Amino acid sequence: MIRFKIFGVKFEISFLLICLLNLILVSYGGRVLFFCVFSALFHEFCHVACLLFFGVKPLSLKFQINGIVLKDNANINDIKKTTVLVAGCVGNFVLFLLFYLAGLDFAMTANLALFIFNALPHEKLDGGQLLNIALQKIDLATSAKIGRIISNFVSLILIALSIIFIFKFKNYTLLIFIIMLNFSK
Repeated sequence: MIRFKIFGVKFEISFLLICLLNLILVSYGGRVLFFCVFSALFHEFCHVACLLFFGVKPLSLKFQINGIVLKDNANINDIKKTTVLVAGCVGNFVLFLLFYLAGLDFAMTANLALFIFNALPHEKLDGGQLLNIALQKIDLATSAKIGRIISNFVSLILIALSIIFIFKFKNYTLLIFIIMLNFSK
């Protein structure tokens, strides 16, 4: 983990994320890496901008394989949490539309993929955190169990899709993403 501090905010960058970025660079080249990093950073920037809009200053940002983990000292309500979580996906959808209009196919695809994957109900993604907010209205113990079951089901579906991608397109990127997503902290 690489750690540093800027303007009182602690930053941490996971070595697993650095490994993934190197794998993308080696496998697909600098152009693909640029659009992947740009799209992911824009996604996370939308989360942070929305949080700042609500007057919440982050204490720390951890850049991990499954996104940025934000720590703050504010206790915001569920509507604001939901807005912050949705902001990243909306940002990627807007970029998808802009890159579509510009005819930049790979950038368009990268943003569509980020939009779809982050909306999935997996506990480490935005969609899973949104599901958790909704399920907490039931019961904390029950919501945690339901959330884990749904996350495991989503992981199994993604593994099946990744096997199809490997055999049909010789593309192993989805499988690597799923493994890193499920084994990251």
